[in-house]
Amino acid sequence: MKNIFKKTAALCAAALLALSMAGCSKESADTTDPEALLKKAQETMADVTSMSADMVMTQEMAYGEESYTATVSMHTLTTQDPTAMQIEMVTEDGTTPISSTIYVKEEGDQYIMYANVDGTWFAQSIDAADLEQYETQDNMNLYLSNISSFTIEGTETINETETTIISGVITGDAMQEAVSSLGMEEILGETDLAELYEDLGDLPIRMWIDADGYVLKYEMDLTEMMQKMMDKMVEMLGGTAEDSGISVVNVTAVMTCGDFNEITSIEIPAEALEATVISG
Repeated sequence: MKNIFKKTAALCAAALLALSMAGCSKESADTTDPEALLKKAQETMADVTSMSADMVMTQEMAYGEESYTATVSMHTLTTQDPTAMQIEMVTEDGTTPISSTIYVKEEGDQYIMYANVDGTWFAQSIDAADLEQYETQDNMNLYLSNISSFTIEGTETINETETTIISGVITGDAMQEAVSSLGMEEILGETDLAELYEDLGDLPIRMWIDADGYVLKYEMDLTEMMQKMMDKMVEMLGGTAEDSGISVVNVTAVMTCGDFNEITSIEIPAEALEATVISG
């Protein structure tokens, strides 16, 4: 059972890839100044109390003449103080779609995660360290604080709100933290993570930010980073990138957000609450 939760957590974390939203603010930012707008976004999003988000993550890989495409679609509701989450996820790869529902709630210094697997509810206690994968607000603040080489790309209206598109890259230690947030320690076990992190390059990111500092959308292109990670892991197992023959064609994550500070509570189904809680 524990493995079910581990795999679910890793999938959710990879799909989520660190989102954080919103708060309120009295003064609008200068949308022609990318540095001022990013600073405004940091201030606004640090005060988030609740939000909704819709994410689509697409992965395309090739091995010789064979190809593999998978899409993860996720709808998430999140509240803070106390922490609660509701995650509805569908994974499609050309076979029968896999749907899952996950709830997380805070109980003292512990958190309980409820997951519906094939129609049956399971519950597991997790601690703050396990929840770091799901700390979407902290992760997005990491991106906002470490985006570099940023420029204004243009404007776009999202849900009747004018936004400014800022494009840039995430590098260095922030890149390592981002990769770590995907749960790589659990997936790779005793692998030398420091070696895996070497030469990952830059992570391109685009953010759609309104004048009040809300990030209404972000898009990340992980294609190059995932190819380098795949090649590095093959080398660490004694092979070469050329021998693996694996090509990462496209890996992108697109997140759109809303309902900032409008979600008052997240109700967990009674049948989920009746599940026996196992230790993490």
